[in-house]
Amino acid sequence: MGLLDKITGALSDDESESDSSESTSDEQVNIERRTEIITEHYGEIDRNQAQRIADILKNTIDGDEKFTFDDIRNEIEESVGLSRDFAERIVQNEHTSIQMSRRFGDYKRQVEEMGLNGEYYVSAPTDDRSHPVEIEAVEETNPFEGGDPLPIDELHDLLKSKAEKYQDEGGTPERMDHWVPHEKPRLSIVRMPGS
Repeated sequence: MGLLDKITGALSDDESESDSSESTSDEQVNIERRTEIITEHYGEIDRNQAQRIADILKNTIDGDEKFTFDDIRNEIEESVGLSRDFAERIVQNEHTSIQMSRRFGDYKRQVEEMGLNGEYYVSAPTDDRSHPVEIEAVEETNPFEGGDPLPIDELHDLLKSKAEKYQDEGGTPERMDHWVPHEKPRLSIVRMPGS
C-alpha cells in the first residue's frame, strides 16, 4: 500500500483497504478506522467514547449541515463528557487529519488523471500560536516564503522529521500517517498548480 493509500485509508466506510482511498467528498469518515485511531492516540479515551467521537465527526463532517469547530467540540464535550480543552484537542487533530486525508485522496486522483508528478508545499498562519514544525515547513517548502515545493513522499518525510525534532514541544511523528505532525495543527498542504 502506498503512502497516499495509507493516509487516505481512514476515510470512506468501505471496509476493503484497496477501495478505502477512493472515498468521495460525500463520505469522508470511516467510523471503524477513526475509532481505532482515536483509541490508539488518546489513552484516556475508551473504545465506546472513541466510537461516539467518530460518529460525531462523521455526522458533522459528512452531513449536509455545516458545523464550526466550536459546534463539534461542544457536541463531543457534552456527549462524551470530556473537558473543553481535551475535546478541542481531539477536534483540531482529528478534523485536520480527516480533511488532509480527503485532500490527498483528491490530489492523488488529480495527479493520476493528469499524469503529473505533483509538488506540494505547506501553508500555515504565522502568529504566536504557530508551532515550530509549521514555521520551518513553511520556510522550507512554501514558494511564497522562499521555499521549494516537494513531491508528496518527500514532504511527508520532511514533516515527520520536523515532528521528531520537536517531539518535546508537541510534535507527533507517530501521527504522520494521519497528517497530524503536532498537536492542534493549523497547516494546509497545497499542490502547486500545474504540477
